Formats: sequence, C-alpha cells, structure tokens
Amino acid sequence: MSEAAINSPPTTSRPRPVASWLGAAALAILFVVSLIAYPPLMDARHAIETPDWVRFLGRFHVVALHLPVGVILLAAIMEFFVVIKHKSTTYLAPALNFTLMIGAWSAVISVIFGSFLARKGDFNTAEFYAHQALGIGCGAGIILTLMLRLIMETAPRFTLVYYSVFALTLAFLGIGAHFGGSLVHGSDYLTKYAPAPLAKMSSVIEGAILARFKPVKEQPGKSDPPPADPVGQHNVSVAGDTVYAALVAPILKANCCTCHNEEKSKGDLRLDSHEFVLQGGHNGEVLVAGQPEKSRMPPPKKPQPSDDEIALLSWWIKEGASKDLKVTDAKLPEKLKRPVAKPVADAKGEPPDSTPPASPDVQQAVADEPVDSDQGTVAPLALVIQQGAAKPPEPAPTVATKPQDPNANVFKSIIAPILADKCTSCHSKEKTKGKLRMDTFADLMKGGSDGATTVVPLKPDDSLMLKRVNLPLDDDDHMPPPKEKQPGKDEIAILKWWIENGASETQTLGASTKTPEIEGFIKKVALAQSNVAPASARKAETPNLKPLTPAAKKIVE
Repeated sequence: MSEAAINSPPTTSRPRPVASWLGAAALAILFVVSLIAYPPLMDARHAIETPDWVRFLGRFHVVALHLPVGVILLAAIMEFFVVIKHKSTTYLAPALNFTLMIGAWSAVISVIFGSFLARKGDFNTAEFYAHQALGIGCGAGIILTLMLRLIMETAPRFTLVYYSVFALTLAFLGIGAHFGGSLVHGSDYLTKYAPAPLAKMSSVIEGAILARFKPVKEQPGKSDPPPADPVGQHNVSVAGDTVYAALVAPILKANCCTCHNEEKSKGDLRLDSHEFVLQGGHNGEVLVAGQPEKSRMPPPKKPQPSDDEIALLSWWIKEGASKDLKVTDAKLPEKLKRPVAKPVADAKGEPPDSTPPASPDVQQAVADEPVDSDQGTVAPLALVIQQGAAKPPEPAPTVATKPQDPNANVFKSIIAPILADKCTSCHSKEKTKGKLRMDTFADLMKGGSDGATTVVPLKPDDSLMLKRVNLPLDDDDHMPPPKEKQPGKDEIAILKWWIENGASETQTLGASTKTPEIEGFIKKVALAQSNVAPASARKAETPNLKPLTPAAKKIVE
C-alpha cells in the first residue's frame, strides 16, 4: 500500500439530508408542543397542580442539563477548527451535524424537564425568571442552528447567519447556566474567589440582566391562595391558636421555607414544621430555645426578616420556642404589641388603625390586663391579636435631642466613634491584626499589610474597608469577623459618604455636603453613640452567627 493511501482520510458517507431534516422537524414540533402544554411561568411563587409523572420527570432537570452544555460546547470547538481549516477538518465537518443533533435534542429535553420542575413553586426570584427565559432561548437557538447548518450545506450564503445564531445560542447557554447555578449554589458561587476586576465586571453585567427580570410582587388588597402546606394557614381570630401557628410559622414560610421545605432542604434542613425546626440540619441546631442570640437567621444575600419579625421570633425563642403556647396564655413586652398586631391586621384585611372589640372569650382571658414582670409591662398576646393593630399607648415625653453642631469635626465626632465601636478592638495600638491600626486618622490612611488601600479618598469602591464590610457574612474576607459586632446599614452609608467626599480629617458637618438621607443617618448614629460605649471598652458575648439588629435587641431585651 502506498504512503499516500495510508495518509489519506477514510471515505465517509454523509448522513442523508432527509433523515437529518426529519429529526430537526420532529424536535421543533416537540419543543413547540411542550411550551404550549407547559408554558413558561410568569408567576412562580406557588405550586401548580401537576400530574405525578410530570413532577417525577422534573426532578431529572438537574441531571439532564449537563449533557447539552457539554455537547453544544463540543460542537462549537469542532466548528472552530473547521473555520480555521485545521487538518482535522476532513474528519470534523461530517460529524458536526450529528453533534448538533444530539446537542439540540438534549437541550430541548432539559428545557422540558425544567418547565416541569418549575411547577413546584417557590421560584419567585429574578435569577429563576432569567434562567427560564435564557433556557428557552437556548433551546430555540440550537434548533435554529441545526437547521441553518443543514441549509448551509446547499446554500453557503447562509453561513454568516448560521455563525451568528450559533454564537447567540452559546451566549444564552452560558449565561442561563450561570443563573441556574446561582439558584442552587448562591449568587456569589462563581465569583466569590474571582479576581476583583473580573468579579466587579461580572456583577455589573449580571445586575443589568437581572434588572429585566423582576420577581412578582403582591398586589394591594390581594392575598396569596391558601398553600397546601399547613405552615401559614391560621385563623388569627381563633383564641385557641398557638403562637407558633398564628405568628411564627408564617414568618418562617415567608423568609426561610423557600430553601428549607419538603421539596428542597438545603443543608439537610427543613423549617416547615416545629419538629424540623428543632431538629436542625447538617450544621447542627438552628434554634436554641431560650437563647435567641444563638439562633441562626437567613444568609446575608437572601431576603431578610424585618426588625419586627426578628424581634417577634427572638421573643418566642427567649420564651422557650414552644409549639403549644396558646395566644391566650402568652404575654409579651409592650413594644411588641404593634409588630404582632400589624401582620394580624394584614391577615384579617383590616386597616392599620382599626380597633375591633375583643371577643368575650378573650376579654375573660385577659381580665387581669397588663402585669408587671422582669421584662417590664407586658400584655396578653391574645388581646393584641383580637384587637388587630390597636395603637399602643402614647410614649412618655422625651427630651428633644440637641441639633448637630455645624462646627463639629466629621471624622472625630462621627467616623472615629464608628471605627472605635466596630474595628479598633482588633486594629489599635494594643492589637494590630494585619498590621492595620484604625484608632487614628494617620494610621487609617496608612493602611496595613495591603498598603494604603483601607481608605481611598473619593473612591469608596476601591476602599478595602468598605469592600470587606459589604462582603457576605460567611465570606472569609468579611470584616468585622462574624463573631464581632457588625456595622449597621446607616453606619456603612455614612462611611461611604465620608470617603466619597474626600475622607477629610478636618471637614466639619456644616461645611460638608449631605443628602437628607445622610443627615438622618448622622442624627441616628450620633444618638446611638451617646448611649453606647465603644466595643473596646466592653466585653460582650456574641454568637458565631448573624447578630440581631439593634432595633430587634431593644425590643426583646
């Protein structure tokens, strides 16, 4: 046999165009019919009644989606070598149609399974709606890519259109897969350890895309349909209700059960029943009866309960986290009357200032009215629930706070106290972690082992102090450490405002430019500073968890 014969490529018979077109047409019909039978969800808050076989196949979405990703990327690599006329072109070109056919069929099946899975509800996030739209776009794009490839074999003038559609499909595939990963692993899973410029660019692009996909919001005057799960189903007018069923379970359902329920139990944790709440998950207990400060709250990047809800949960945990405590037997601090009354009034569809009379049963149950205890004046919880959002008694007159002195030094009177309260316990003359001191202006601007990057005047986004405080609480680089007291949003806003305005050591309040919001924050922080000693002067026991907000602590203490 001659050398030329040995090196020549084997002859291959190309698949018949009719068979390829039949496969592509069947796939397109399947795709369209599936979207008509199970259309994309515009409102993915609640479960939709679905046959068991559909729910069963939906569970395979997370398995099926990996095949089209790999196959379509393989087809793109093969097409690249064909375009550059690599010596392997003779072998790759005939295989491209088959590879695209496999990629298209697997992509469509994955989209169909995803549509099935979405019908279990609890997917009301911008990431889900973006993932759904891009997934459908990818399915349609790969079908069109396959058809254009078949057309291009006999009509080369469609080559540019083919490459354009293929590139758009790859973009839909990559971005859609990213949002799918965010649904499972969290929004910062991919960028958590990425270089800062790449992470920032990714965040900007992601934000621009997600801005087009808004979660569904509740319409005023409309309520959700009753869920199939007993959590959240409660009649607040029934005096025999328990505190858990009437008040605690709805808060957990709204803030926690999206990720911790029968269908989805992140970290082996379920929060859809009292028993599961006490059982905890993979990381141990999430609720320590009698110790609200050691009970865990949602991750920082997830929707957080309001201060009122945290205060109510904290009070319930402090009282023992009972499942059987009746509303007629429960007593709570006076300051919790309105937080408890508001959700009750909302549930009953009453205006916030309505005050219906208590039922005879409740009047008898609360005949003794408020009593004094070591927690201050307390009132029976049943009376609060029956009376809806009755206004609490007018507070005692307080001495008006003195207006801020316009000659006060911004750094010395506002910024330094924040740093002293949150930072100098680890960054001072006595203790300089990371070779960083924050107890004087000069040391703050000097920075630590990372150089003069702690505060970069006029550039808050480049200032390491703000970058680290804005990281998720469970991030290794987040500061202050989770065990330490965390700055509030108002304090972070003030620090950012100070840096944006040049991070001056000498500027006065009167000479600084302030928005009404910043002025309010400054007054609030200044008032708090007048009543709170700096962290370096006190030793507080703090949990290795997200601390309660100051407002919640004030209510439950």
